[in-house]
Amino acid sequence: MDRSIGRFRMADVVGSVVIDGVDVTEGIDLVGDLSDAKGGSRYSGQLW
Repeated sequence: MDRSIGRFRMADVVGSVVIDGVDVTEGIDLVGDLSDAKGGSRYSGQLW
C-alpha cells in the first residue's frame, strides 16, 4: 500500500550546471517545479 499527497507548481528557473568548468546547460531552456509532498508505504506479511 502506497499513499502520497502534495502540491506543486511550475516555475521559471535561472541558473547553470557546470561540470569541470563546462556549462552543460548553455543554450538550453530550463523548466522546473516547486513541490511540497509527503508519502508513506505500509507492508503486511513477509517482505521477501
